[in-house]
Amino acid sequence: MFKKILVPIELSELDDKVMQFVSGLSRYGVKEAVLMHVAGLKGVERPVAMRQEKKYLEEVGKRSSIIEKFGLKVKPLLAPGGTPHEEILHAADEEKVSLIVTGTRGKGAFNELAVGSISEMVGRRAMVPVVMVPYRVLEEASDAEAFEMGEHILDRVLYPTDFSDVAERTLELIKSLNNDKIGEIIVAHVIEPKELRPEHKDAVIRSTKRILAAIKEELVASGVNARAELVIGAVVAETLQMADEMNATCFIVGSHGRGIGESIFIGSVSQNIIRMSKKPVIITH
Repeated sequence: MFKKILVPIELSELDDKVMQFVSGLSRYGVKEAVLMHVAGLKGVERPVAMRQEKKYLEEVGKRSSIIEKFGLKVKPLLAPGGTPHEEILHAADEEKVSLIVTGTRGKGAFNELAVGSISEMVGRRAMVPVVMVPYRVLEEASDAEAFEMGEHILDRVLYPTDFSDVAERTLELIKSLNNDKIGEIIVAHVIEPKELRPEHKDAVIRSTKRILAAIKEELVASGVNARAELVIGAVVAETLQMADEMNATCFIVGSHGRGIGESIFIGSVSQNIIRMSKKPVIITH
């Protein structure tokens, strides 16, 4: 499913938890992890740069042992300088990875998901799926829990759809995955009350249920266990509550156009899900 992945690392205490999460992804066919760090060594004198490179390789070695015991091959990659998100995207292309795994600071950390942040820019521009894992969840997780989060990421996937072309592309990616590794897809749509005029309410609900049922049947026909859920209420709050109540193991959302686009990361539903979710979010392209 995802044989080779790229994992940008910060050289922080949370890297070990990220490695546990990545190790769990071995269930989905991951064979190799490229561990990348953007060092910011441009313009640094060569002797200093060499010491930093040596330190990085030592740090990667410590982290490598965590995932190597699960049979994954590790490739260290050091980008000496440049714009971090550009270096990450360039590496993803050069290494021909099928997935990028990155941490996110989430709710309350404006700089992490503001326009121009590393995670946001990677999510916007990557040409392969990106898994965003909330650091605040990893902080509270044991090593075993972080591993299980990766191992069971596709057990119960919440797929919020607005029936757009973007959502359709996400649906196509879901159908292309190894169905044997997907537990259940929850196809969800939330209608804002203000969108329901009393005289049209019943008709809109019936029509929306038919569309959801058709998507569900499309997934079932492709071999995926699926169900459909329709809720009326505030989109972000209801979507997050649905994920908690149904014990979803991740969200899967589509990017807009060539990358995620401004509508995703400036005040949108998807941005708020990423910021506030306690579960990994898979962004498709």
